[in-house]
Amino acid sequence: MLSCLPVLRWFSLLLSLTTVACVDTSAEGPLDSPTPLQQQLGTAAVQNILWIGAHPDDETFATPLMADLCLRQGATCHFAVITDGGAGNCQLSPQECGVNDTGGAPPGSLGALRLREQAQVASAFGGKMWAVALQDSSSNTVLGTLQRWNQMVSGVPGDQRIEQITQVVENIVTASQADVIFTFDPRHGMYCHPDHRAAAYLAVTAANRLGFDPSRVLMLESTSPYVDLAGQLTMRPWVPADPALLRYDAIAAGTRSALPATLSIYKSQFSAQAVAALAALSAESWQIPFVPVSAVLGGGGFEPATYDQICAAQVPWDGRGTCPRADGSTGPCW
Repeated sequence: MLSCLPVLRWFSLLLSLTTVACVDTSAEGPLDSPTPLQQQLGTAAVQNILWIGAHPDDETFATPLMADLCLRQGATCHFAVITDGGAGNCQLSPQECGVNDTGGAPPGSLGALRLREQAQVASAFGGKMWAVALQDSSSNTVLGTLQRWNQMVSGVPGDQRIEQITQVVENIVTASQADVIFTFDPRHGMYCHPDHRAAAYLAVTAANRLGFDPSRVLMLESTSPYVDLAGQLTMRPWVPADPALLRYDAIAAGTRSALPATLSIYKSQFSAQAVAALAALSAESWQIPFVPVSAVLGGGGFEPATYDQICAAQVPWDGRGTCPRADGSTGPCW
């Protein structure tokens, strides 16, 4: 059974299966020639883009590319969010934030606020939100998270399967008529958050079960922001030497402004100072890295063990995550 396999070895499974302010990039110049990432998507029409994440705001570092595809090229952006984000922190006043919740985004909760922000982002992109609104941060392991989400869907306490939550994600992929799926990489989820990794596992598994073209399932490979040796806030791919990496150059494409514009909508999560700091990320950070699932299935990616090591110390998750350091080491994100 699917639920009996170690979730952290998800590649083995796949191999065995063979209003609001608009996000405006019009003032920035478009890229003249196709990038490797655009070439990866091929010549077939791209009409529907689907981001699958765990929380409202998870998509933010992919938004320059999504703005290019949806606001410039006319595709429709869809934003699927598995939880309501109701267990997180909030930058606003207690009255504005509401109370933490355990899913369902009840009135007066942080989850309800965060889903309103996600809906505003979807509207700014001319797209649609698909909110499952399950419990945020429900477990400190990936498998535990998947099982807890499945229990909320099935209504069966102690249910150890993950079939029903997988079916929910399959239904979203089908209903959105997605041509391209963006998600985290389940091996690291940017900084090892179990929710990120579980949502990505569901995205990749659902796409595989539906026979979705794996070259059009693109996993975000960025680290979380960290301070480099020059004192600059920066991001990079977790495995820079991976030959399967495809980079989207948001500076050359002229879509860099989509990131701070999106962050500014998520006022519960990002202060004005944080938005300004992230808008000033290093030039390297705007080379947004993705790996297509097809590269991993076809054996063209980097040695999987290299990715597995990223979060080895985060099983179970300690709530602090793993982030790079300027000297090349890693340490707690906070």
